Amino acid sequence: MSTGGREGLEVWVEQNVATMRQEREKLERRLHALTTEIKKLEAQKEQMVISREEQRDPELNPEYELMMERGIARVTNKRAELKQRQSEMTKRLNALEYEERQLMTVLRHERFGEWVELKKRRDETAAELERLETELRQLLGSMTSDLQAE
Repeated sequence: MSTGGREGLEVWVEQNVATMRQEREKLERRLHALTTEIKKLEAQKEQMVISREEQRDPELNPEYELMMERGIARVTNKRAELKQRQSEMTKRLNALEYEERQLMTVLRHERFGEWVELKKRRDETAAELERLETELRQLLGSMTSDLQAE
């Protein structure tokens, strides 16, 4: 492989690594925000439970306890939803870190140029495929509208 070709591959690799790192940083920021939100919901739920216990006298406001139960249930459900999103993001972050480690391992291998060239061709082919599928959908849409106009 020529030096110019190798430099082009190295630029391509650096761009992919930079993209992975940016995505990882974005995921880490979102995970941190979710974790903060989950902690706030946990504190809110705890405060609602304490408040419900303090105001337990049914003669003062019979609907208060029911209202608090509903509020606690809403907070619990929201927390569960955020935990699920957090779990999904953590899985994606782990997959991204694995991909980055794999790329770094390949970079150190003597045949990394061949691997990168194949991966680059695969990515270019995938982009070309996406472009062709878009053209096909547009053509089909055009043909359908022409037939409907007749």
